[in-house]
Amino acid sequence: MLYGTELALIAVLRSNGEIAFTGYVIAAMSVASITGGFVHGIVRRSWSQARLALAMSLLLLPVALFDQVWWWLMLALLPTNLLCTPTLAAGSEAVAKLAPSDVRGEVMGLHDSAYRIGQTLSAPLVGFAIDSLSPAMGFVAAASGGLVLIGMAALCNLWISAPKALP
Repeated sequence: MLYGTELALIAVLRSNGEIAFTGYVIAAMSVASITGGFVHGIVRRSWSQARLALAMSLLLLPVALFDQVWWWLMLALLPTNLLCTPTLAAGSEAVAKLAPSDVRGEVMGLHDSAYRIGQTLSAPLVGFAIDSLSPAMGFVAAASGGLVLIGMAALCNLWISAPKALP
């Protein structure tokens, strides 16, 4: 979702002839993400990664409606980016908590690889939405990808926590 958002942002700014404002928008997104990270670090009990990612995905969906002027787009992206660092941190916290100490480094490496696979897969999918529909639909594609993965994780959690039948 994160990489797809950046890809859609650049596509929208380029299509509007406002590519020169990319730095301002990314700087604002970064400040929002850092701010969210500080808040996440201060609160005693944060949301789970699933809840944060769900909120982040849902907040990204309407960004496609603000694609006409760079500063509207920037403002529309701020709520999503407030949840960026907390979502990444919550994922790392959960993996570190679940992994036994003797394999924690390996598990964290696999966790990082999973993020990179997500980035790799998002580029052509979001790019397809940008090319086929419109640059703004890249935001919808990125958010939809996040929602699909969150749904898959929820199903896995249900399957894992379901009572097992006795033989």
